[in-house]
Amino acid sequence: MRDDGGPLIGFFTGTDCLDAFHRVRLPAGELTRRGFEVRLVPDLESRTLSEFRTVVVHRPYSPELCRRLLAAPAQTRIVLSIDENFEGIDVAHPAYDGSLHSERMRGLLAEVIQTADEVIAANDSLRKYYGPYNSDITVIPDMIHPGFYNSSDPNTPSREGILIGCHASRGQGVIPTGLKRALSVLTGRKTGVRSVVLGGFGGSPAERCERFNEVSWTDLPWALSRLRFDIGLVPLDDTPYNRCSTSLPCLELAACGIPIVASDLSPCAGVIEHGVTGYLASTDEEWEHSIDQLIDDADARLRMGRAAFDRLLIRHSPEVIGEVYEQMARRWCMS
Repeated sequence: MRDDGGPLIGFFTGTDCLDAFHRVRLPAGELTRRGFEVRLVPDLESRTLSEFRTVVVHRPYSPELCRRLLAAPAQTRIVLSIDENFEGIDVAHPAYDGSLHSERMRGLLAEVIQTADEVIAANDSLRKYYGPYNSDITVIPDMIHPGFYNSSDPNTPSREGILIGCHASRGQGVIPTGLKRALSVLTGRKTGVRSVVLGGFGGSPAERCERFNEVSWTDLPWALSRLRFDIGLVPLDDTPYNRCSTSLPCLELAACGIPIVASDLSPCAGVIEHGVTGYLASTDEEWEHSIDQLIDDADARLRMGRAAFDRLLIRHSPEVIGEVYEQMARRWCMS
């Protein structure tokens, strides 16, 4: 507690989404469980910020929020939590109104990053990207609570038939033409194989591919745990944004014990070990070959799904990531 009785640590997010849940609410809850005085910050007004010794800020995505951070009281430590490449966000990204793309907005974000007392990045790609703005960046991967996604034992044998699920909940682009072709060929050629797209990819899905567009972020864990894909796909366009984006789609599939085939870009390559927890694909042939292998080999699906789940527990569980936040929080409380 502060001398005046206020809480020591505050967490703020400028967006209401599943990413914010993993970067804000889960860490805040884990620190509370470990005995720290933590509160979610309702706004970034100076009088509110002054109540806290440290405020962890996630996505201050407006000029006004950036200005409030730049004018924060000197006694309040500002820790910026970054999980996106701000400058590379697509203009059509549904969460934003276009203000991020003005030179003024980019300048404000750069100034916030430069002046923040500490910066936390979700992956090493973001650390390198923002290195010119701030050399003191700590990488803390996303925290995943498997219980939110996995309503049953991940080792449970799959249902009759094969369900291939394309995880498209975060607007990563459009389904590549080659992947569409592969899904159409495989679902047409192999008996009992179905494919679905979960989320808002642009463009049309593959032939014979079902689509579930209207899945809110609050329902996504429920949907993933109950659809129980036998094979999970995470295709990403090779764009500046996606090369630094979150690895959450891969982690969410891993939390369900699902073997993954994903684009060979840094967000996915950082969490998938090729041939162990899934496959990484760059060409149309690699996508089709990897999916085909998993369709035909039930033992490989089960083995890779188990390995993906076990790897998640080792690297992204609340116990593991919570320990990293606890060490930081102890330092915040002592300084």
